[in-house]
Amino acid sequence: MTRDGCGAPQVIDCNSDVDILKHFTDNWAACQARLQEAGARAAWTACMDSELGLLHEQGCTVPQMEEFLMSIKIERKGFSKVLLVVTFI
Repeated sequence: MTRDGCGAPQVIDCNSDVDILKHFTDNWAACQARLQEAGARAAWTACMDSELGLLHEQGCTVPQMEEFLMSIKIERKGFSKVLLVVTFI
């Protein structure tokens, strides 16, 4: 099991935001530049919304995105620890 920068267990061992864009975009270099700029401005969510809209304009469907996201492995150990924490909140 891997841990994030704060020591908390990760539920998924990848960056699903970036991975879905890499998988479907037709211009990863331009997409990556926009993401880096958005990260510097603390505007990640707005940028992801825009990038997913661009994927849709390029012909990527919501079911295709859902299928890709469903393929991401969930780390059972990390997930069970998250559930334990949520239970006590």
